[in-house]
Amino acid sequence: MDKIRLSVLFLLVITCEMTTAAQNCGSSFQKTTGEVVSPGFPGNYPANLRCGWTIKASQNLVVELTIEQFEVEYSESCLNDSFMVFDGTSINPPMLVFPSCGTKISWPAHPSTVRSTGRAMAIVFVTNDVISASGFRATFKQVIPREEFFIVVDASNRKIYRQERSSISAEEMPVFDLFIPVAVDFDPIERKVYFTDVGSKFIGKIGIDGSNQEMLPMSNIGVPDGIAVDYVTRNMYWTDTGTDTISVARLDGTYRRILVEENLHEPRDIIVQPNEGYIYWSDWGSFPKIEKSFGDGSNRIIIVSLGLGWPNGIALDETERKLYWADARLNRIERCNLDGSQRELLKAFGTEFHPFGLVFVEDSIYWTDWVTKGINVADRSFQKDTTTVIVNDVPAKLHGLAYHSSTGALKLTTDCSFGRLNSGCDELCVLVPSGMECLAVSPVFDTCPEDINISIKEPTVVEWRKPSVSSPSAVDVEVTSSHGSSNSTIVTPSNSNITVTYQALDTLGNNARCSFFISVT
Repeated sequence: MDKIRLSVLFLLVITCEMTTAAQNCGSSFQKTTGEVVSPGFPGNYPANLRCGWTIKASQNLVVELTIEQFEVEYSESCLNDSFMVFDGTSINPPMLVFPSCGTKISWPAHPSTVRSTGRAMAIVFVTNDVISASGFRATFKQVIPREEFFIVVDASNRKIYRQERSSISAEEMPVFDLFIPVAVDFDPIERKVYFTDVGSKFIGKIGIDGSNQEMLPMSNIGVPDGIAVDYVTRNMYWTDTGTDTISVARLDGTYRRILVEENLHEPRDIIVQPNEGYIYWSDWGSFPKIEKSFGDGSNRIIIVSLGLGWPNGIALDETERKLYWADARLNRIERCNLDGSQRELLKAFGTEFHPFGLVFVEDSIYWTDWVTKGINVADRSFQKDTTTVIVNDVPAKLHGLAYHSSTGALKLTTDCSFGRLNSGCDELCVLVPSGMECLAVSPVFDTCPEDINISIKEPTVVEWRKPSVSSPSAVDVEVTSSHGSSNSTIVTPSNSNITVTYQALDTLGNNARCSFFISVT
């Protein structure tokens, strides 16, 4: 559904008189809490609806909407029945939930909670006269608008903290089974904290409220040193200093692919730039450098390679288009243009600082430090005195640092934003400067035996050619068969149908299947 059609639909449903007489088809709410349901819910909704609901919060509050139940007729690109949520009620407002149908919210993933950036939110629900379903039920409440916090990793004490930006004390998150946690990032859509553990060699996630901790089911993880969540594509990128690679996968750990594996020595921090389709990373190995590439790993460029020691955390200033980095060996913070030009030394600390994690917030740079044992802050040009904004009471080595603001603009208008189904990508949709690229990940059976039909009167050996397989990810693939290592089987007249299945599993955990039938008459 293109932007022009969405704008017209929004104006028709929200600003004009309703054309549908169905009960509960549209309303305006100004309550503290409430519920919005589709007409007829939990039964099926009527045909040809054009429904719109507006929710307005009190002064200094915003609207938080949670989609509790969802079932809408499925169609490609949701062109028939469709559910949408808009951020505000002005003409052509940004979308919080893109056109959704089927049993899942297209954006973000169901179950979903979204917040308005202002006082108002609008819901639009349209149907045709073909197929009906139970529709949706959503609850809303008014909440305080500005949510700002850091997520910081304390590797020495095996803890992860949530630190409110306006507070001087941190709250320990209830994360268990940590050995040596290092890197961290935050997904603002599903409100999940993603973290790496270089001791136990895994990537995990947990709700910001401490719920649903999970170790992602990924095999052959080496030493995951850095992680970056691309909330637009619903992918994550990470560096592995054990295998010296940079990889990408969906946020649930599936469809994993190595993007960069040559000329890496000790890759550490990694960040994404969704609005321009780049990834950036640091490497503190034998030949320290900071690089960038397209989101698919192509067009790799070295940004800085001279005068580096141990480049750790990196961060982007999107406004002034600057790249910042913290060098722990030289104990300094520097910046340059995104192409490496106009390099500036911002602060040389001496031995009183040992910077590690780095984030840029508005006009300030924040970093974790092993010496001050806290999060430090300075203005973007280091014209003011450095301030330590949190100090731990126990010896600590603070590592990874992430920041979230509920008022931050979510860049949801890229080519991957409407979900992988509508982007046309079967496996991975990644961003590049020109738009998007589809990445194939799973092993591919280049050949698979055709079904075999045979008429016999006595036991007979049936043979077939073993299928061939290749890997788009250029990794080793193991092929197993339901019939063992043999490419033949004995069938008897009493057999009716035999299914032969080959399973291909690569070293990254991606798999594919090839099956054929032997029919006996």
